[in-house]
Amino acid sequence: MAQIKAFNGIRYNEQYNEDIAKLTAPPYDVISEQQQKALYDIHPYNVIRLEYGLTQGDNETDNRYTRAAEYLEQWLQDGILAQDKSPAIYVYQQSFTLDGGRRLTRTGFISLVKLEEFSKGIVLPHEYTLSKPKTDRLNLMRACKANFSQIFSLYEDSDAKVSRILEGIIRQPADMDFIDDEGISNRLWSIYDQDAIKAIQHTMADKQLFIADGHHRYETALNFRDEMRMITGKSDGEQPFDYVMMMMVAMEDPGLVILPTHRIIKNIKGLDKDTLLTDIASEFDVQALNVCSCEVSTVIAQHETDEMPFFIYYDGRRFYALQLKSWADVDKALPDKPRAYKQLDVSVLHSLIINRLLKIDEYSAAQQTYITYTRDISEAVETVKDGDDAQLAFILRPTKIEQVKAVALAGEKMPQKSTYFYPKLLTGLVIYKF
Repeated sequence: MAQIKAFNGIRYNEQYNEDIAKLTAPPYDVISEQQQKALYDIHPYNVIRLEYGLTQGDNETDNRYTRAAEYLEQWLQDGILAQDKSPAIYVYQQSFTLDGGRRLTRTGFISLVKLEEFSKGIVLPHEYTLSKPKTDRLNLMRACKANFSQIFSLYEDSDAKVSRILEGIIRQPADMDFIDDEGISNRLWSIYDQDAIKAIQHTMADKQLFIADGHHRYETALNFRDEMRMITGKSDGEQPFDYVMMMMVAMEDPGLVILPTHRIIKNIKGLDKDTLLTDIASEFDVQALNVCSCEVSTVIAQHETDEMPFFIYYDGRRFYALQLKSWADVDKALPDKPRAYKQLDVSVLHSLIINRLLKIDEYSAAQQTYITYTRDISEAVETVKDGDDAQLAFILRPTKIEQVKAVALAGEKMPQKSTYFYPKLLTGLVIYKF
């Protein structure tokens, strides 16, 4: 199954440890244009210059990818970045507070993982990918021959064998320990001990890996591997480009959190919301709720285990709870999909309402022509209240870890924006150069 490998990570020189919060960045795909510029300004050596550089009159020979490669080479020469002298596996832990004040800690480890086609069932996806982000990531990989950020994956550890190994490591002082600008505590430990590394490799040898975040980067790494095999003629499976840097977290980890992503419907010409609600009522029991937006999370929690899939903020004044009348309607709408897929709240919403009643196809959903997404219920509500283009908001429950696993094992992929793993992994803690 999964082949785990230690590597000589590249990290910021220890002299920059006090500045590390100013040197790291969120994953490239959640960074806004405004945040991108702010990261440039916060420190001259921020990893944004490597991972997601600004476009500045780019052309074929001078662009964000060539500049990233130049920065990487120069920073290594100047000692801003330094490569570990011994192969290591890195333990990465994040502590954070959710709404309501609940404090959680998520622990995993960063290593190399041998690239495998999805068809082998060793590494499994759960989301669709788009061509534009993969082209961007491939151009960066070609220029830099490096992974600047980790793919985030999950594995089963029901007997806690891996967790016990990691627990022994985190009793020691961390190599890095800092709080980022979102108030999340980030800690990193290096495992150089060969016995501990071999124990992790042995324990992970029978595991399947389920990609949580980083589908585009994983598929890009596969494409780059195939490209390099053609160029070099080396296809023994043990070249540096046959591996990708990955963060792995046990599904049983108490700090593993998926947040829901709510849908805001906009720009639907001629939308009659009263007619829509009547049409919805043909397949859902519709219950008006006398609650404010701050109370909806509590209502959602109360319906965590029942068949009330989601809620609609309808007329700028009121929430409605929608409870599916019959799963036969979902079976009819999705005849070729496995049961695990049909039981997702987002699948019910998209198949019965967004696709069928609102006539928004999956391409338009992905392009956000008629849908925008938010994790904040209050933002969804205020956007609809403000009027303008926003017309409705659908408020969803979070997808469960078990559902992610079931869909992946069924060989299926979820609708866009089905999962939001929180918190995001920081980029810039460790780099893999190949």
